[in-house]
Amino acid sequence: MGQWPASILQGARSENTLAGLPDDMKAPYWDILLPAWGGVELLTSDVVQDELGRRFAIGAAEITPLGWRLTALQEQA
Repeated sequence: MGQWPASILQGARSENTLAGLPDDMKAPYWDILLPAWGGVELLTSDVVQDELGRRFAIGAAEITPLGWRLTALQEQA
């Protein structure tokens, strides 16, 4: 879905990268807030992309009365 408004905020958690090299930076988790859209269901492992081309893999998706609340890990380029 294009042009879906979202709030993408860096979360407080991070995780080691898969390479596991000593100088690797930790990959941050992101909190993504989206309005609910009829007939659209977001699932764990779905991928979302923002207008900057960053891709995020959904780790948790929760529908609330205010819309979707996602926890996602930014995919490496």
